[in-house]
Amino acid sequence: MDIKISCGGFELEYSGDEEFAKESLCKLVAEIKNIILAGEESQNSNAIQESESNGEMKLPAFVEKLEKRSERNTRGYRKFLITAAWLHLNGKKRLQTSDVAAALLENNFNSLSNPSDCLTTNIDYGHCERIEGNKFIVTRNGFQDLGIQLP
Repeated sequence: MDIKISCGGFELEYSGDEEFAKESLCKLVAEIKNIILAGEESQNSNAIQESESNGEMKLPAFVEKLEKRSERNTRGYRKFLITAAWLHLNGKKRLQTSDVAAALLENNFNSLSNPSDCLTTNIDYGHCERIEGNKFIVTRNGFQDLGIQLP
C-alpha cells in the first residue's frame, strides 16, 4: 500500500503494510494536524502581540482575532474581557464598566446587556480584579486566557 499526504509544511509518504496504515497513520495525521493548528495559533498570537506593542491594532480587529480563538465567542463576558484587555494595552490601566461599554459603542459594537454582570463573571473566573471601589484591572490570568503574554 502506497500513501502520500501533504498538509501545510508537512509531507508524509508511506509504503508498506495496510494493517499498520489503518492503525497508526490516522493517529499520525491527527497529530500533524494538531501541530499545524498550534503553529497557526502561535503565529496569530505573535501578530497580535506585535500589533499591541506598536499600538496599531484597533478594537474591532482585536475583538475579531481573539473571538476566533475562543469557543466562548458568543458570550458578553468574553467580549467584555477582550475589550478591557484592549483598553489596558492602550494605556488605560484602571477601568470602570462604563469604559468598556463606551469603547464598544464607539467602535460600533452592540452594547452589552449588563456590563456589571460581565465584570462579575470575569472576576469569578479570575480574569479581572476589583480595586479602588468601582474600578477594576485585567489580571495576568485574564490576559493568559486570551492568549496574550505580558512582559
